Amino acid sequence: MKKRILITILILLIIGASLSACSRDKVKADEHAELYSNNGEVIETIISFDVVIFEEIEELADNATHIIRGEVLDKVVKWMDLNLSREEHEYRMVEQGLSEEEIEANIYSVREDGTADELEIELVTITRVLVLEVFQGNHEVGDIIEIMQSGGEYGNERWIVEGSVDLEIGSELVLFLVSWEFAGLPYSLTSIIQSVYYIPHEIEHDNNIIEFNNCEVVLESANEANPIEVSVGDLIEIAEENDLLD
Repeated sequence: MKKRILITILILLIIGASLSACSRDKVKADEHAELYSNNGEVIETIISFDVVIFEEIEELADNATHIIRGEVLDKVVKWMDLNLSREEHEYRMVEQGLSEEEIEANIYSVREDGTADELEIELVTITRVLVLEVFQGNHEVGDIIEIMQSGGEYGNERWIVEGSVDLEIGSELVLFLVSWEFAGLPYSLTSIIQSVYYIPHEIEHDNNIIEFNNCEVVLESANEANPIEVSVGDLIEIAEENDLLD
């Protein structure tokens, strides 16, 4: 059973709510921490979510469209319009397996003109990642993908998302991702808490995880609040289920 951790909610961000990683319902801002300065210094905004925690690797994998090992190349922070149309909202919920009744109950936040209700542009960090291994999804080794995360610093604005993991440039990571290709947007993390794992030190950077001979080696999660352990064996099993092993 999924365990709900209640965190202060500031704003609904589409990329923070992907595939049930956060609450599906539209929520209103109830707390907003800002540090203002009259001297042109940075205005800091703290953002938190009502997050669903997966307790099993199977749940995490089922809610991901893509699972890869990748090398972080670079990143840029920009303002983005993340509003989805009514049709795009419905498309995503159909993919999630929601019934017509559930879709109707969850679509109330989309106006009749087909636009999302009162959502504004968001400050987003876009990270480019080189694909090194594929455990789930339709990518090839050598592809370069983009991942969007809420928050970042641009000009005199800094948005900080509580629990968010920094994808450090030059690092190699295993990532559980959600595709937003249907809406013309980059990937997002399946969960801001549970989607990023470091490569075990036992595995050399030029070796493949699926070829490692110790399936019991566990990957370290980038977030200490994550209760799931992901092992080399888990990733091999996922790749095998997706017919991605040679």
